[in-house]
Amino acid sequence: MERIDCFPVPIFHDNLAWCFPTGPSSVAVVDPGDGLPVARALTARDLTVSHVLITHHHRDHSGGVEVLGRRWNPVLVGPANEDTPIPGMDLTLAGDCTFQAGGQLCQVMQVPGHTRGHVAYLVGNLLFAGDTLFSIGCGRVFEGSPEQMWASLCKLRSLPDSTELLCGHEYTLQNIAFALSLDPGNEALLAFRQECEARLRQAPTVLPSPLGREKLLNPFLRCDEPLVARLLGLEGAAPEKVFRMMRQEKDRF
Repeated sequence: MERIDCFPVPIFHDNLAWCFPTGPSSVAVVDPGDGLPVARALTARDLTVSHVLITHHHRDHSGGVEVLGRRWNPVLVGPANEDTPIPGMDLTLAGDCTFQAGGQLCQVMQVPGHTRGHVAYLVGNLLFAGDTLFSIGCGRVFEGSPEQMWASLCKLRSLPDSTELLCGHEYTLQNIAFALSLDPGNEALLAFRQECEARLRQAPTVLPSPLGREKLLNPFLRCDEPLVARLLGLEGAAPEKVFRMMRQEKDRF
């Protein structure tokens, strides 16, 4: 896949709005929960907003639409099948499809589970996963079902290892802590924790994360592996049952 440069704008406590180029001096913004810090960051870079892409309706991902809309009048893109519609959308997306954002072809992937209509955007080698997949974790199951979420994770897992994961929150260290509670002797996770601690002293996020690494280390992507089922005392159980139990354990962690 084509490599595309992007950059994050930190908002709230741990949200990340992601920006990728759509033209020489324009960007698309993914999940601007607050428009003011995004507008300030882009103005400082002499950039304009051509498109805003929303993965799901939660306000910490969609709340900045009005501010950016007034400032730049971008094309507003979002999911069609949310329980709570996102106001003001110019393009609503149902089913896997593609659309053009300036010079970038954007692939839309339906990934319900966190919400019923949640979508992810694949742009070149960049996967904007919202709150479906996090580095070493996944989102809570709020409006969909665990079975939907597991199917969505499998869908994202099928992408090439070189895909770069960009998600809506910086939760990596918390997710590593949970993964190590299941598998405390995992040397690769222990080494990655050290790397993340060092990187987070210098930057607001350790992302992007190569999907190939996530397939090896993220327990939520490994619910169909016998080792992971054994760690949860569910040897021989179906992956959906393993996922449900793991998500419940994480919710209590």
